[in-house]
Amino acid sequence: LESLILLARIRQFRSELPEARALLESALSRAREHFGPTNLITIGAGFRLAGLIQYDLNQRERTRELIEHAVAVGREHPDIEPRDFMAMLQIQGRVVARDQGPAAGEKLYREAIAYGTARLGEDHPWTATARGNLAGFLSDWDRDFPEAEKLSRGAVARLTS
Repeated sequence: LESLILLARIRQFRSELPEARALLESALSRAREHFGPTNLITIGAGFRLAGLIQYDLNQRERTRELIEHAVAVGREHPDIEPRDFMAMLQIQGRVVARDQGPAAGEKLYREAIAYGTARLGEDHPWTATARGNLAGFLSDWDRDFPEAEKLSRGAVARLTS
């Protein structure tokens, strides 16, 4: 099933979105059937599907359900891959921002940074990427442009040093 998820990610990167979605739907269904709803493979398929469908207005409720479940399980799983959990928090941040406003979404982006810092360190590339993603979020929501610039510069400096 992990190979199916990887194939879906490759299709997504190639902008073959219908194929990617079908593969993720299949992986999620099979993972739930074989491993149950709280297995990390199931959660991986679920959060990646949520990330793929999050911009489809007809899929808002499903996206919310998938990402809320993934984050809840991720919080309880000490073995979760930090990069995956950070991505889950950021997807949930985008979903929450649409429903509750950007301040609520920003909180989840900041949680992803704090998690990355605690688990991986201040200078880890994934932590730096999370800072850059927060900068993009702040900019997209016309929030704090000076902080967005500072975060972007800091992320680039860490990633290029």
